[in-house]
Amino acid sequence: MTHIFFSVAQVIYHLHIYGGGDMLLYHAVGEYISRLISEDPRLIPDLFDLIGKGRNNQFAWIQGAGTSTGVMFGLSALVSLFVGDSILSKCLVFSLASFVGKLALYFGLKTQLSPRYHPRAMVAALLIPSVVFWSSGIIKESVAMTGLGFMFYGLSSLIRHRKPNPYFLVFLSIGMLLTFITKSYVLVVICIAGLGWFLADHFNRNARLTLRLWHLVLISSVAVLAMLGMGRLFPEYSLEEVAQETATLQEAYRRQEGGSSFQVQAVSKEQGIRGQIANLPIAIVSTLFRPFFFESRNPAMFVNSLETTLILWLLLLTLHRRGVRPTFQTIISNPFLLFCFGYVLIFAVALGLAATNLGTLSRYRIPMVPLFWVLVLLLVPIKSVQPPTNSKRLR
Repeated sequence: MTHIFFSVAQVIYHLHIYGGGDMLLYHAVGEYISRLISEDPRLIPDLFDLIGKGRNNQFAWIQGAGTSTGVMFGLSALVSLFVGDSILSKCLVFSLASFVGKLALYFGLKTQLSPRYHPRAMVAALLIPSVVFWSSGIIKESVAMTGLGFMFYGLSSLIRHRKPNPYFLVFLSIGMLLTFITKSYVLVVICIAGLGWFLADHFNRNARLTLRLWHLVLISSVAVLAMLGMGRLFPEYSLEEVAQETATLQEAYRRQEGGSSFQVQAVSKEQGIRGQIANLPIAIVSTLFRPFFFESRNPAMFVNSLETTLILWLLLLTLHRRGVRPTFQTIISNPFLLFCFGYVLIFAVALGLAATNLGTLSRYRIPMVPLFWVLVLLLVPIKSVQPPTNSKRLR
C-alpha cells in the first residue's frame, strides 16, 4: 500500500508541485518511442539495444542514448507498450519492481540475521519513507533499488551457503545488470564492499578468530587492488579519472547558486585524489545526515530532515551507550556489519564529493540508505537484544 500511495505522490509532486523533472521527461520520450514501435514492430530489437546502453540502433539520435538516461527512455517505452501512456500506471509498474527488489533485500538480510532481528531488517528494507518515495516512479532509483535488492540477495545467499548455486547466481546477475545500466557506481561500491565481506567471512569460518587489525589491512589492500584492476578494465572508473571528474563536478556546482546547495572545497584537476582528502569529512556528513532541520526550505526538505535527524540521534545514542571503541570492535568482528559499514562509507565519500545540492543528494543516496539503517538499527543497544562481538551470523 505504501508504494501505491507514494506512486500517486510522485505524480502529484512532479506535475503540480515541482512542475517538471526527469520523470516527466522519461515518460514523454518513452511514450514517443512506444508509438513508433506500435507503428513499426521491427523497432523492438532497437528498443532493447537502447535499454542495454547501445548506440547502434534507430533511437541513437535521441539525446542520452547510450547512457543511463537512454536506458530510462527505453524502459519507459517498454512499459508503455504494456500499460499504455498513463503516467500513473507506469509509476505503479516501476514501484512494483522496486518493491520486489526491496523484498529480495529483506530476504537477503534474513539469511544473515536471527529471527529477533527480522523486524529491524523489515524496517530498513521496506519502510524507510525517503527510499519508498524516491523508488516509486519512472526514475533511475526505482530500477537501481530493484537491482540492489536482487544483487544483495544473491551475494548474501552465496556467502551464507558457500556454494555456487545457479539460483543465487541468477539473482546476482540480474541485480548487477540492472544496477549497471542505471547507476553503475552502485555496482562498483557493492563489489568492493562485497569482496571485503567475502574475505572477512572466510577468516571467521576457517581461522575461527575475531577479525584482527592485520586482517582489516589485508582486506583493504585487496579492495584497493580490485579498484585498480577495475580502473584498468573500465578506464572511466580509474582513481585518477574519478578524481578529475569529481573536480569538474565540484567546479560546475560551485558556480551555481541555490537555496539547497552546499559547497565542498574546490579542488583542481591537477591536485587529483590527494586534493579530495580534505573534503572527506564534509562529504561523509552531508551524505549521511543532511539536510538538517535549520536547512529545510520546503516541506520535502523538512520531511527528509526528520529522517536524517532520527538516524543521527540513533547513531549518537549507540556511540554514547556502547562507546566508540566497542562499537567499532563490534563492526569489524562481524563480517556482515563490516560489509554494511564499508558499503556506506565508500558510498558516502563518493557521493558527498560529487553532489553539492541537497535535493540531488537526497535522491542519489537512496541505494545507500537501507544498508545504513540496517547498520545503525543492528547496533542500537537494547537490553534484550545485543549484537555479538564475534559471530558468523547475528543472533
